[in-house]
Amino acid sequence: GTPFLYRALPGDWESFLGSLNKSLRDNAKYYPRLLHRHGRQAAFSVAATSDEVRATLPVLLALHRARAAAPAAVVHHDYFASASRRAFIEAAAPALAARGQLRIGVLAVDGAPVAAQMWLENAGVMFVYYSGYDPRWSRYSVAFIALLDALQDAMSRGIGRVEFLAGLGQFKERWSPQRRLRHNVTLAAHPALFRSVMALSPVRRLLRRFS
Repeated sequence: GTPFLYRALPGDWESFLGSLNKSLRDNAKYYPRLLHRHGRQAAFSVAATSDEVRATLPVLLALHRARAAAPAAVVHHDYFASASRRAFIEAAAPALAARGQLRIGVLAVDGAPVAAQMWLENAGVMFVYYSGYDPRWSRYSVAFIALLDALQDAMSRGIGRVEFLAGLGQFKERWSPQRRLRHNVTLAAHPALFRSVMALSPVRRLLRRFS
């Protein structure tokens, strides 16, 4: 099955910080203070309306691309390298924002955007989605700060759970989440024929893309 990680969000920010493991809790305090200690002015803003999301999306895409291009121990893909993917998100994001289901948060330092986090919301649940950051600010863990600010924004409006979507990884597991497995079941009228078709690697790749 495919693992999905999630965790409950308490009703207030201090309770949430207290529920984190010591390392994460310390980092949540350390990196914002580090910016302040170095004389930097940090501000987090949220694009929530359709027009705001449309105007902010280029910032997210640029930071997402910058993260993917940077040399790093963990490889980050540019999921919007193709024109078709960019066209899709440019159409879908404002439409979802108009329904109150999508937001983009941007962390700016000294007035310049350095990290962005997109997320979805539905039925009291936050779904962490695409993100990006300027690698020149990685020493301050600006992507981590942006996600913290996004979580705080969601919690302030009564969001009670955060979903990290499919798959594992240190980025998700450091939040001490719970786990559930999703299993796909396929019913075939002609099992032998179905097994033969599934043996073709292009078919398997296509199904993986849309599962």
